[in-house]
Amino acid sequence: HLHEFPLGEEIGRILEEFSGAPIGYWHDVGHAHVLETLGAVKHRELLERYCQRIVGVHLHDADGLKDHLPPGKGSIDFDMVRDLLPEGVVKVMEIHPPATKGEIIEGLEFLKQKGIL
Repeated sequence: HLHEFPLGEEIGRILEEFSGAPIGYWHDVGHAHVLETLGAVKHRELLERYCQRIVGVHLHDADGLKDHLPPGKGSIDFDMVRDLLPEGVVKVMEIHPPATKGEIIEGLEFLKQKGIL
């Protein structure tokens, strides 16, 4: 589903085209990690560039190209994510099977310990 991930320049063009409209940027930490793994964008630069337009975030972990893992089960720098997310954004965990109920609860606790939730 890589073709569904907008690149940094595409996000900027969309936000610019609809400047003044009630449109914001929904950041997906796992997709940003996958794009960085592929050399397409830097996760930190994406957050820094669009932090003022972020209205929400999908929270899940990733390991290499595998995303939608419970937070704490991959290699995403959640300290960096916490530091760059603006206050008040909507936060949604987006975990896919085969994650267990216990792993999802652990992921919630992980995000709380990181100060994200």
